[in-house]
Amino acid sequence: MKNAARFFLICGVVAAGVAAMAEARRYYLCGKCAVAVGKEKTPAVFACSGGGHHRWTDLGKAGNSVYLCRKCTVAVKTAARPNPADCPASGHHDWTLLGKTGRDRHLCRKCKIKVAVSGRPSVFNCPEGGHHQWDKL
Repeated sequence: MKNAARFFLICGVVAAGVAAMAEARRYYLCGKCAVAVGKEKTPAVFACSGGGHHRWTDLGKAGNSVYLCRKCTVAVKTAARPNPADCPASGHHDWTLLGKTGRDRHLCRKCKIKVAVSGRPSVFNCPEGGHHQWDKL
């Protein structure tokens, strides 16, 4: 009985450690080259394709909500509405919640954005103007 209890305790600690690592992951976006990355800490600044060094903005904690910026067309999965600062297209991001992450893959006929959400994504704020026209893949 002692070994079984120890096994479950170790499994619980390992699972909690993995969950804590996932919670520590954040999304960062370079305001120059528009590359978005998920990392536990701020990424390296070297070798930006926009020239010189990356200019990283912390968009927020990784999560299961899919957001799309209408202006720069960057899509991220965050726990809450991403930070609006430093949009590579201009000024501040214009974030739209498309839905919660899931297995249903969709493609917008207008802007060509692909997302995997549960159910149908939001139609609002297509970067090409008006509403998204989603096709299920």
